Amino acid sequence: MKMRIKSSPTKLEIENARNNGQLMLLWLEIWPNCHLNCSFCFNHGGRAPQTPDWLTVDDYYKIIDEFIALGGKYLGIPGYGEPFHPRNLNLTLNILEHALQKGVKSYVFTTADLINEDLALQLKKLDVTLMIKFNSFDEEIQDGLVGSRGYTARRAKTLELLIKLGFNKPEIDEEGVTTRLAFVTSIVPENGEEIKRIWEYCHQNNIYPDIDTILPKGRGRDYTCSSAEKIEEIFKALTGHEVKSPTYIDGHCDRTMYGLYISYKGEIFPCLGCKGENGDKACIGHIKSGLTLAWNCTLEKKIRSRDYSGKCTTCEHYIDGKCNSCIGRCCTKCTEDCIEMDGCSFYKKASI
Repeated sequence: MKMRIKSSPTKLEIENARNNGQLMLLWLEIWPNCHLNCSFCFNHGGRAPQTPDWLTVDDYYKIIDEFIALGGKYLGIPGYGEPFHPRNLNLTLNILEHALQKGVKSYVFTTADLINEDLALQLKKLDVTLMIKFNSFDEEIQDGLVGSRGYTARRAKTLELLIKLGFNKPEIDEEGVTTRLAFVTSIVPENGEEIKRIWEYCHQNNIYPDIDTILPKGRGRDYTCSSAEKIEEIFKALTGHEVKSPTYIDGHCDRTMYGLYISYKGEIFPCLGCKGENGDKACIGHIKSGLTLAWNCTLEKKIRSRDYSGKCTTCEHYIDGKCNSCIGRCCTKCTEDCIEMDGCSFYKKASI
């Protein structure tokens, strides 16, 4: 029986959303405050002086309300800033509470080490799924990757608490077993030999293994990634088959087919990594103009219909639907006139 995170859409919901052109998932950036300094951060995590163009609590409420009016059901808070950083904590809790009151299921990407027992109990009450940074069991490796001595020990303490509170307790729904705890693991040269151990630990403890490749954005743009050969070796050892997508182990990303991404300044994007005309992110609107306009714009419709050009369109995995061609990793230009997909590191093997 396959495991998935509790606060994620089912296959049937995704199929219906794609068939009906429905916006079902929204990723909302939190303010860019973070206490770590991860060497491959897709952002440039740290501290930033607050400016008037940052979204307010009321802005987030309005976004969620409009999202629900469009049929939205699922909310993700990505790690652009640490959601439970002291400067973000109240905002995050307000967003999660508002979402719960409106019937929206939420998951949060977090470093986890700032979660104490009181906060863990609040998050359990809010029915939140936690996506926890987990690159290594090894303290020297993990602390080095995040640039913070003692991080691994702090995270271990939090994990023990979350497991004690039952965040990883198996629950059954119409599609199988769910969990409210996931490990978010990026495959990097430092942890290549540990991926199998992380994978097995997750499956033994009903923790969802969210394992992917580096997103070449922010500090990740200059990071020395694992080789395609090493990633292929890892994929095959864990799944028994060859790499079909440049994103997740045993899966591919399809969020652009039913979701949007909103920055902490209210800019709307198809996802967090797509490149526009000049190499910047391809912005399709602002919350001041509303989600509806952005969701129905020409570029969004082209993305949802996979109206792409370039190498990816001749790849067997793209053609048979086992890969959507990751906009964050494969796209060289994303505009209303042309969505150019240049292929991934595994393209040559899969091209036809």
